[in-house]
Amino acid sequence: MEVVYVVVGILIGYVVSSIIRRKHPVGFLRIDKSDPDGPYLFLELKKNVNEIIAQRTVLLEVKREDFIPHK
Repeated sequence: MEVVYVVVGILIGYVVSSIIRRKHPVGFLRIDKSDPDGPYLFLELKKNVNEIIAQRTVLLEVKREDFIPHK
């Protein structure tokens, strides 16, 4: 029975640690493909730049939006 308690404890610890260590997006990467010169990328940040500099990796959400309407 102790083995079951150990396994349940390990699973609970894994779930809690994965929730705590989850990466949250720091902004958006907007992709505009409406210009014939090629796609343009825009970076929109939710956080201050000084907060982002301290991180080794960041997570961005991708938005595909065309700013120039096609006729």
